[in-house]
Amino acid sequence: MVTTPELIEILCADAKPVRRLRPPLLRASLWLLFAGLVLFALAALQGTRPDLAERLRQPTFAAALAGSLLTGVLAAVAAV
Repeated sequence: MVTTPELIEILCADAKPVRRLRPPLLRASLWLLFAGLVLFALAALQGTRPDLAERLRQPTFAAALAGSLLTGVLAAVAAV
């Protein structure tokens, strides 16, 4: 049976340097940019709601849309 110090030595002998991850806010920003591009492409291909301008003038719809957007952004930041 291998002891813990021996196991550590075996694992360290084959270890290779790793590349550092990008800063979390940069990774979240890149993810959000990608998500925005996908949404833009979907809107371009499928079209937007015909009554979108009218619906955006309604405070409840605008608040729900803003809340959904904020939830998505915060979820992306929390994930990274």
